[in-house]
Amino acid sequence: GDVDDDEDNEQQEEEDDRKSVEGDSLITRTQWAEGLREILGLEIPFIFLQSLLGLPANGHRGKTHGSFSYVAWLAKFAPVHLQINSTSFHTQGPPPKLEETLDKIA
Repeated sequence: GDVDDDEDNEQQEEEDDRKSVEGDSLITRTQWAEGLREILGLEIPFIFLQSLLGLPANGHRGKTHGSFSYVAWLAKFAPVHLQINSTSFHTQGPPPKLEETLDKIA
């Protein structure tokens, strides 16, 4: 019935959220917090700091506190370099896109 259809749709959305969107991997906020704790080796409740650390209030498909693209989140922290000599920059060609670089790392 309708209840089963709603449950199936919700399960499909959750599965889709775990998959890639426009080439960016989606993660849950719990995965993000656990990853920070593991990588940084700090026992900090990152989940409570998500808005302070720049996580979007709405995740994929506008779902409040839903899964989000970690590549898009990391892009906020990309280093910015001032171009000292504009001619030397252009002889080397354009820099790779941040998303391409992060996808290679991930």
